[in-house]
Amino acid sequence: YVLSGDEKLLENMREAGQPWAVSSLAQAAGVAALDETEYADRVRSLIARERPGMIASLRSLGLRVLDGQANFLLFKAPEDFGERLKEKGAVVRGCANYPGLDNTWYRTAVRTPEENEKLLKIMREVLK
Repeated sequence: YVLSGDEKLLENMREAGQPWAVSSLAQAAGVAALDETEYADRVRSLIARERPGMIASLRSLGLRVLDGQANFLLFKAPEDFGERLKEKGAVVRGCANYPGLDNTWYRTAVRTPEENEKLLKIMREVLK
């Protein structure tokens, strides 16, 4: 943690650091989570069941979805997509700050069937 009025120093420090720093508390939580194997198994199973349908649904909306194995889906949508979703009470993660991506890339978690359907319903409304 640094407090400084030296903008050049702060910029140099940002450039030298990791893109996504993880605090010591987050690291401790991550280590503790390694012991939660039952929960991890349930989540992996849920993602394996729900992921294919979410990919198909997003693609049926005309969105470009990248293949992957994570618990989220990375997809390309109109530039104002995130803001329009937010107006209807839904939020997806904008990925413009990811190296190599711009403000047309978003990601969303693979969640329960009910949560996925709720998000997809709002997405359909936004993309009409």
